[in-house]
Amino acid sequence: MISVITPCYQHRQYLPQAIGGILKQTIDDFELILVNDEPTSDLCLYEKIDNRIVVLQDGCNKGQPARLNEGVAYARGDYIAFQDADDWSLPYRLELSLAMIDEYDALISDAISVQADSMTYIKSPHPLVGVIRQRSFGVFSSTFIRAEIAKEVFFRHNVGYGNDRCWWIDLFRTFPELRVRRINIPLYYYRNYSSTFRPFQRFPVIRKLHRKYIKYRLQHYVDRLY
Repeated sequence: MISVITPCYQHRQYLPQAIGGILKQTIDDFELILVNDEPTSDLCLYEKIDNRIVVLQDGCNKGQPARLNEGVAYARGDYIAFQDADDWSLPYRLELSLAMIDEYDALISDAISVQADSMTYIKSPHPLVGVIRQRSFGVFSSTFIRAEIAKEVFFRHNVGYGNDRCWWIDLFRTFPELRVRRINIPLYYYRNYSSTFRPFQRFPVIRKLHRKYIKYRLQHYVDRLY
């Protein structure tokens, strides 16, 4: 069985599309775990739609890393896939990932970035530890990984930005022989909001400096740790 983990904490209006993309998968042996991080909402109604949907909620706001950790800890499948609440997966994502993981421990696929009315192909770099120490592998939520490996590493709360990249680095530290494969097919659609953020629209230089700053912060954090 495959456990699909969806932390729900923002852009809730897209959640039905995210759920629909998973329920329309070409295989049936999966569970969809919705981890609610919005204290004012109740997602239990989704459990009535399909018996493969599980809702975890406690009425608190703990942040994305904590919710990802809860979802991974609860997962009952042999494999884990991630799905953000505002993105969506192609119908054959799980079946193709299951067929291609074979002798590998994890997969990460190419993706399509959706910005307003435009789409951009995101090609993931070759997933090696030397690469992840310098940049991310691409769209994190396109990850497909063996559950026994994912359960050994926690998402960090104190990063502030790039906790997914630090998670990958911790995976390689815990499993030095980790075998990761890139799928050169876009199986995942990722909503990118950078172009719709008002200061970025009016002053493109702000967007450039902002990206440079957060990249510097993350690299400084990674270098200090490793």
